[in-house]
Amino acid sequence: MAYLLPGLTATTLLTGGCVLLVLFPVIRLTMMTSHLARLANKGFVAITLGVLALVIAGGVVGVIL
Repeated sequence: MAYLLPGLTATTLLTGGCVLLVLFPVIRLTMMTSHLARLANKGFVAITLGVLALVIAGGVVGVIL
């Protein structure tokens, strides 16, 4: 397939890399929230959930605009 469309492989790799760069902070915040919830640290859970909500809201607004 790469021989038929020479730019397909490079475009796929670049798109995959950009998606990973965007998803890593979301994954990290989700893991941090679950870890802090297991430690029963309600204050930090609330803070990380707020930050996660802001990141997701920013992503939704970015996709809409």
